[in-house]
Amino acid sequence: MDNLENPMPYVWGEPPAPPAPQGPLRIGLAIGALVLGVVGVAASVILTGALFGLIGLILALACLIGRHHGRAMAGWGLALSLAGILASCVFALAYVAAYQHKEGRLRPPLAGRVHENTAAEAKDPWTHWLGRPAPDLVLTDVQGQRLQLADLKGRRVFLHFWNPDSLLSRDAVPHLTRLRRERPESELVVVAISRWCRPDTVKGAGKLLGINYPLTAVGAEDDDLPEPFDKVYATPVTFVIDAAGLIERVLTDYHDWELLSAHANGPSRAPQADDHNRSEKSG
Repeated sequence: MDNLENPMPYVWGEPPAPPAPQGPLRIGLAIGALVLGVVGVAASVILTGALFGLIGLILALACLIGRHHGRAMAGWGLALSLAGILASCVFALAYVAAYQHKEGRLRPPLAGRVHENTAAEAKDPWTHWLGRPAPDLVLTDVQGQRLQLADLKGRRVFLHFWNPDSLLSRDAVPHLTRLRRERPESELVVVAISRWCRPDTVKGAGKLLGINYPLTAVGAEDDDLPEPFDKVYATPVTFVIDAAGLIERVLTDYHDWELLSAHANGPSRAPQADDHNRSEKSG
C-alpha cells in the first residue's frame, strides 16, 4: 500500500549525495599546487615558471573551492604559483630590456626615417669636420683583405656607408660600380662600409648587385668607429676624402651619376649648391 501511494519515492526528494573524494585525491591537489608553485618560482629565471605557476594556480583553486583536505598547503601553493607567474613576467621584461640595450647599436636610431633634405640638417653632424683630416680606419673586407684608410693617401676616396636592405643604398650601387670601372684605382678608391650587418649578408648582397669595390661589414661587437664615422645612422652617406686625406664633402642620401662623377673628379668641377641635398634621380 505504501508503494502504491508513493510509487517514486526519490523523484520529489533530495537526490543522494555524491560519494566523497578518496583521501589521496583530496590531499593530492594541495600537494600538486605546492610543488608546482615551488617549481614555478625556481623556473621563473628561464621564463617557464609562468606555465608551472598557472597549473599550480588551477590546482590550488580547485582544492580551495572544493574544500578538499590540505587547504593550508593549497594556500601556500596558490601564493607560490602567483609568485612564479609574477617573477617570470619580471624576468621577461628584464631580458627584453637587456636585449634592446645590447642590440641597440645593431639598429640605426633613424632606421626607416627619410632625411628631410635641408642643408642645415644634413650638414649638422659633420660640419666641423669638413676640411679636417679623416681619422684612420683599419678594416677587413668580406674577402678577408685588410684595408687601411691611411694607406690610400694620394688618391681620392669615397668612403660609402650603406645598408643592403635600404632602397636608397641599392640605388647608389650602379653609379659607384660605374665609377669603379671608369676611374683607375690609382686615382679613385671606393670602399663601402655596412654597419649592423653580418659579413655573409653583405657578401651575398655584393654578389647579387655586381659590386666591384671592397665591401666591409662592421657589427655591434666590433663597431668602434672613430668620430665622425660613428655618427652615421641613416644610409647612404658618402665621405669624399681628397688626396691629402682631408674630408672634402659629406654626401647624404641618394645622389645621381652626374653629382657623384663631379665629386670623383675633384672640387673644381663639383657643384656647390646641392652638396648635401638629395639629387633628383635621372630616368
